[in-house]
Amino acid sequence: MNCLVCICLALQLSVKESIDLLSRIERAFSPANPVHRIYLEVIDMYAKMELISDDEDMLMDADDYLEEKGVEPLPNVYV
Repeated sequence: MNCLVCICLALQLSVKESIDLLSRIERAFSPANPVHRIYLEVIDMYAKMELISDDEDMLMDADDYLEEKGVEPLPNVYV
């Protein structure tokens, strides 16, 4: 799921678009799962931001937010 969140962030999809994308590949955010709720918060925040030219910095900011909330950081796609 967290790789899919990276894609949603990089594309700056809205929460609605992210939910739609995941449903098309038979995945879903569960409102009962606290980690999924935090992922949706991050997606919502990033959808409202101006485009960022450096995707690595964008995902690092998301990692900081997730760690503050006690959630594992997103996978490192730059390794």
